[in-house]
Amino acid sequence: QTQQATSAPEREEAQVRPSALTESGPKPPEEAQRKELEAQAQKADAVGCHSLSDATSHLVEDLPAAARTLFLHDAVERAKMATKVLGEDAIIAKMGELWSNMLDEERKIWEGKVRAERLHAWDQ
Repeated sequence: QTQQATSAPEREEAQVRPSALTESGPKPPEEAQRKELEAQAQKADAVGCHSLSDATSHLVEDLPAAARTLFLHDAVERAKMATKVLGEDAIIAKMGELWSNMLDEERKIWEGKVRAERLHAWDQ
């Protein structure tokens, strides 16, 4: 496969423009979208779903479980709970211990974050 170089005007001509679309019917992207919707409706009818809400009801029923999972994996919520259960002093002490045992490469990452914050503050 060889690629041919094209100029900017040639690339623009290759793009579909509204004026280049057919006048006697839907525009090609709309036609493709209509066909896709019809195909999805036929698939839903084939499995016994008679409406979009029937086809998506399992997604709605799954919403509470998905929300619970998202909550359980949220770092901010975990930090709030840890602070509430262990106490802020215990958390700070443990983090200080982790800092003391941290590799130099990991500390350099944190130093980079401090530099970025300071540069951002100076820009403002």
